[in-house]
Parts: sequence; C-alpha cells; structure tokens
Amino acid sequence: VQTCALPICADTPYLENVKPVSISPDKPVLVVFDLHGTLIESDWKEVYNRAYRKLTGVAPSEAWMKDNVTHKPQNQVMKAFSELTDLSQEEIMDLMKSIRSGTRKTEQPSFLPGALEFIKKLHSLGIPMFINSAAENDVVMRQAKEAGFLRYIPLENVMGIRAKDKVKHNKADVIEALRMQYPGYTIAYFDDGVQAIPKVNEYAVCFGIPQGTGEEFEFNRSKLIEAGSHYILGRGFNVNELMNLF
Repeated sequence: VQTCALPICADTPYLENVKPVSISPDKPVLVVFDLHGTLIESDWKEVYNRAYRKLTGVAPSEAWMKDNVTHKPQNQVMKAFSELTDLSQEEIMDLMKSIRSGTRKTEQPSFLPGALEFIKKLHSLGIPMFINSAAENDVVMRQAKEAGFLRYIPLENVMGIRAKDKVKHNKADVIEALRMQYPGYTIAYFDDGVQAIPKVNEYAVCFGIPQGTGEEFEFNRSKLIEAGSHYILGRGFNVNELMNLF
C-alpha cells in the first residue's frame, strides 16, 4: 500500500495503512459511508464561517477555527460562538441550523475524487453499501441522488436525521445495528469525522478521510489516526488501491 510524505499527497488520492489490519477474503463485506466530507465535499467550515461573519462582521482566523471548532465537541463549539456575542448557546445552535439548512437545500457540493467510481466498482461486486449521515434526511437523499450515488445504493440504505427527531443521529449505533443485521460480515467504514470511529474500530475496518491541505490536512490526519482509523485516504478515493483490499 502506498505511503507518501505529507502534505504533498493532501490533494492526490492515495491510501495509507496506519494500523495492521486487513479485510479477509473469506468473509463477505459491507461498506458504510458518511456523506459530507467523505463522499461529497463538506460544508461545515462554510457554515461556521458564515455564522462567524454574521455575528462579528469579519471572517474567523484559521487559528480561531483550529482552537475552537476543528474536531471539537458540539457543546464546546457552541460555547465558543456564544462568547463572541450576547446570544445563548441555544440561539447559536438555531443560527447554525438555519444557515446549514439554507445552504444544503439549495447547493450541491462536488463529490470527492474517485467516490462515484469506487461505488460503481463495489456495486459491480454485489457488495452491500449504506450511507450513514448525521445531516437532515431530506438533504442526504437529495444530495446523494444528485451526485449519482442512488443509482448504485438502494434508497432504503441511505440514512440521515428525520426532522422530527430530537436526539442527534448516532452513527456508531447505526453501524452496530448493521453488524447485528449482517452477522459474519466485515464492515468497512469511511468517515472524515472522529466521533464514531473509536466506538466501532474493534470490529469495523475504518478509513479516515482528512479534510483540508497542508497543516490542516496533517492535523486532521493525526486526529483520525488517534481515533483509531486503520487506513487514511488522501482527500479522495484511489480506486485501484482500494479495490485490492476488496
């Protein structure tokens, strides 16, 4: 498996094995994808940038984002934004939801390099695939369809948050449920975030996808490795190397 010096490969699809694990050829496989930041470009940074500008009139510095937002728990992020103004954390969260809802209902992010091709390859092998997102369900469905993913992933295998749900979608719980539903399968899990990986990496092969370039890429890469990722994908899907694992 290819490795390379960072951050040179941050913009080039590559595969890096950071923990000794492999996908057994003797067991069936199912694949679970996050959506934003994994299959399609993430919009979280743009949402936070717009919220910061709305609250302060200027754009946030990279240092402020790193100290207060990147890979930080949501309550810590809301606290940091609340301290910028006299708004409560609940009011800040409502503002974020409004900005995110507006962008996701009207904009279609581009998909990561190789994402659609990789999904096509898995589909051709008959490998079950799921999209497991913490975004609103209607947004997940629309963006997955417009990206072409739903031609290869059944609609019933695409999961997001329903509008009436008050409890935040727990991606680790969904993966555990799939583990029970598909006994004997190896689960391959692809995500740019660190929340679910530590909870599932003892039984799932985890592929971390760092966002950004340069120092931001290296920082996100280190966090994904700390979380327990077995492989790192360099900002895209190197389909040939990935298919050697499947």
